Amino acid sequence: MSDIIWEAEALTDQGCRRSHNEDSILSRSGDGIFVVADGMGGHAAGDVASQMVTDALAGVTTEGSF
Repeated sequence: MSDIIWEAEALTDQGCRRSHNEDSILSRSGDGIFVVADGMGGHAAGDVASQMVTDALAGVTTEGSF
């Protein structure tokens, strides 16, 4: 087991040109997994795509990792 202790904070911003934030964040500091999925503002369903990425990665297991 690693002696590294991970800590994280996360914040995204919609920016000046968008009406809503399309970014998605996953932070599993206990497992050392940190993801920011950029929603690619201006493209259709960017928010859906970024959420799908973080949802899929949330299911990743670290069991057996070194």
